[in-house]
Amino acid sequence: MAIYYGDGTNSGDGRLIKFQQTVLQSAATYDPGNDPSNDFTTVITLNVTPTDSSTIHYIHWSICFSISAGTTMGSRLYHGGTPLVYGNASGSRPRVTTAQSIHQGEWWNQDVGFYRYDHNTSSQIQYTIRTNTHDGRAFAVNRSWSDGNSNYMDNARSCSFLNVMEFSG
Repeated sequence: MAIYYGDGTNSGDGRLIKFQQTVLQSAATYDPGNDPSNDFTTVITLNVTPTDSSTIHYIHWSICFSISAGTTMGSRLYHGGTPLVYGNASGSRPRVTTAQSIHQGEWWNQDVGFYRYDHNTSSQIQYTIRTNTHDGRAFAVNRSWSDGNSNYMDNARSCSFLNVMEFSG
């Protein structure tokens, strides 16, 4: 379906074809393990089957984190078992898609990312956000670290999202 403009011209490019979303409402604690450069823990996943190999995916995520004390966290966007996009290699530095520094435990942090992907396939794609901390320590998703049962916003429960918008190329 073409998009028609006021002057009578048209284009099929850039039209939103499909929107898919997964919402993670549960709260959990994740323990990535002992190797911060490799042991990334899966936090959220979405399976998408493109309508055509020429379409473009616009990927967006928002994940609510909490942790016990100050540290640095990094997340990677994966296509199947392979990181889709991350920083360049430089020495022994970990390579991530997004990173955040947490200076104090208990506080909420939000990891947000956007990425445009020319997937070139009509086969199903599994998109995943995987996360780790600089020292491999555990972290919470969608809840505060202490998770106290009180009516204070410090102990609120949240939700996280992974969205894929498919556009005509």
